[in-house]
Amino acid sequence: MPSSPGEGQEERQQAISGEEWEDASPTQKIKWLLGPEGSKWGWVVYRTCYKPELDAPWEMLQRIIVANCKDEVGDDPEVLDKMDWRFVSDPTTLDGADRDQLREKFKTFVEGEDPGVVVAKDGGLGTKGSRYEVFLEADEQALLSCLGMDSGKGGDYGAYVNVVRGWVDSGMMPPEDASAEEREEWDLDDWMRISVGMVGPASWVEMDNPENWYIYWAKPECGRVWAS
Repeated sequence: MPSSPGEGQEERQQAISGEEWEDASPTQKIKWLLGPEGSKWGWVVYRTCYKPELDAPWEMLQRIIVANCKDEVGDDPEVLDKMDWRFVSDPTTLDGADRDQLREKFKTFVEGEDPGVVVAKDGGLGTKGSRYEVFLEADEQALLSCLGMDSGKGGDYGAYVNVVRGWVDSGMMPPEDASAEEREEWDLDDWMRISVGMVGPASWVEMDNPENWYIYWAKPECGRVWAS
């Protein structure tokens, strides 16, 4: 898995050589990225479909993500104590929510944890870390893909969730005068699919550098999934 430090990473890695970074485990990279100030790592995961038959895969998805992370991190308390995955399930406000609505929810979450991040992103500045760059979406198709998962790592069953960019600038959007058909065909690269087995420390570190998004992104409609 390729990895290179982003703008935020470089500030936190002044004493770390490029060779050290490349040779380090995802767990060690998380330590460097978080620093001693008590930051958290992990993503927010929104459920947007509430059909009763999808309750079981939603529960299994949560268990597998947490288990995979703990398995990869091991018994390192410095990283385990800062792990914080937010699984958000609220049919009143999230049932059928689209990604723009989820971004508004995400912005509220980020503002609650660190108001400075929202100000910085609205001002067009660089990354503020993986936790605030992207979130995960478990929509109907993603949850259907999780049907049949057992307590394993989830990577061998075609199970996936969606990774969504939390911030979309105007340059990514179709022109205001675009027709409905043009908007429908606009190749907006603001989300992709990721294998459940890939959700964990390594992918979290990768998304700390927003430029890495383009290494892994593939048009979801093509059926491509970030799996390695």
